[in-house]
Amino acid sequence: MFLFDNNNPLDPPDIILEDNIGFDKQCEKSNVLDINKYLSQWNIKDENCIVNLINELINGFNEYNFNRTIQFDIPKLNFEINTLMNVCDNYKIMILPHVMTLYEKIRIIIPIEKKSKGSMISVDVNDYVYGVLLVCDFVVDISKKEVVSSSMDYVFTKKTKNVKRINKKLPKWDSSSHLFEYIEDVETSLDNTIVLKKSDNSRKEFLSAIISALNEYLLEYDSFDYSYAAFYIKHPLDGPDLQANSIVLYFYLTDDFPHHEPVVTIIIPYHQRNPEYNIRHDIKYHFSKKFFVDPPGRYQEAAALFKNYILSNIPQFIREYKN
Repeated sequence: MFLFDNNNPLDPPDIILEDNIGFDKQCEKSNVLDINKYLSQWNIKDENCIVNLINELINGFNEYNFNRTIQFDIPKLNFEINTLMNVCDNYKIMILPHVMTLYEKIRIIIPIEKKSKGSMISVDVNDYVYGVLLVCDFVVDISKKEVVSSSMDYVFTKKTKNVKRINKKLPKWDSSSHLFEYIEDVETSLDNTIVLKKSDNSRKEFLSAIISALNEYLLEYDSFDYSYAAFYIKHPLDGPDLQANSIVLYFYLTDDFPHHEPVVTIIIPYHQRNPEYNIRHDIKYHFSKKFFVDPPGRYQEAAALFKNYILSNIPQFIREYKN
């Protein structure tokens, strides 16, 4: 916190360091974090004087925390930091107060950002910036020189699109994980997310064609990833309260569509014996590759043929999957 004197606006501010983020008396007395030195360079005529002061404090604080962490001489932490330095140069270390006096919490913050290359995805290059802060906490026992526990959390940058999708695909952290390997896994996940985004339009257009063709039967669909749609298809032979000739159809598109064909499964309500357990059956339907050569021009044609096949074969499905 900076406190300025209204009566002496040209003077440097008083600096109050909060101990809840790792500033302590020892930190203040450190040769690295020499506050008086920073304030002696104060120049109110410099429009960047506040920014310069903040950067000096941040750099000094980072160096102090780095040195103090190394001085703990905890093998696992030393390994994590030494290997991290080989793959990342902009990480931050914080030493936070812990409720147990024998313990310290070492927080390592690592920013990772990925951009799509060129304009393959969007003319707005900022539209698909995938950024995440990895926040890894190590709780250490100073006396035993060991890591008691570790955890990983994520903070997504404001420019990041589709946070829900990225969060689902980030690798899991456990006690055996190492930061340098984990960073590589996260970068791979972000790369895969960008690749997935490139195929979004194809999936969206094709699933939209399927939904349009079977719209009267639509139950639900995935409006986020366009990965599936579900339909309840009631055959004209059935009366208002009958299900003998009806099916529930699930239509799935994989991440690498159109390289892999859609997956189609059905449930036949009339055959279900246990309402808590649904038996699904795979439908082997082949979509000709010709429909995907110049998409989306022939998606509607492919959807119409698929609809005709399903409606024409409902009685056969029911006979074939009776047991």
